[in-house]
Amino acid sequence: MRRVKYLLMTAILLSSLTASAQLTTEAPVRRTTSHTLSVNGGLGCITSKLYTVDGEKSWLTGLDVSAEYTCVFSSGYGFGIVAERSSTDYGGDYLNQNYIGPEFVMASNMSRKWRGKVCLGGGLATCYDDYTEETDKGFGLRAGVGIDYKLTNWLGVGAELADYLIFFGGQDHFDWNKGNGIDGIQRFSLTLGLRVYL
Repeated sequence: MRRVKYLLMTAILLSSLTASAQLTTEAPVRRTTSHTLSVNGGLGCITSKLYTVDGEKSWLTGLDVSAEYTCVFSSGYGFGIVAERSSTDYGGDYLNQNYIGPEFVMASNMSRKWRGKVCLGGGLATCYDDYTEETDKGFGLRAGVGIDYKLTNWLGVGAELADYLIFFGGQDHFDWNKGNGIDGIQRFSLTLGLRVYL
């Protein structure tokens, strides 16, 4: 009788520990507002045709650098602001493009270490041509998708793929719209960088 009592007590204790462990591991992690600062660098590529004094050019690559701030609420939606600069060599001369603007952000933690992000925005864009020393100003659209990996609670690394479509009003000095279907430039960028979680 005493053995049966001990066995029952042990079984009850084990089942309660198992239930407690399940509740601990399966309880959803409460999401809170998160603030993130990002600094990135990588490659950019002008995919639209570019008509220069040396002729038609396309798929020109260059260097991209950017800085971004995002605020994401517990719902997973938020906002941000991003500034980016790219420099593209097209035969000894450079096209320097600048972009700055707000964005709509959707981000979600895929695990305790990994986070995915999608963003869409529009803002001011400029393009300076090193050869003609002229600057075109216009409106830019930006869409991006990225993934972050948290090294610590406050520091991480990440990668982002972004697509820029920059429109210039009227005819520009390089006739960029010829054959593109747009009066401007389309560019992709793939960047890597650091994340600081505030």
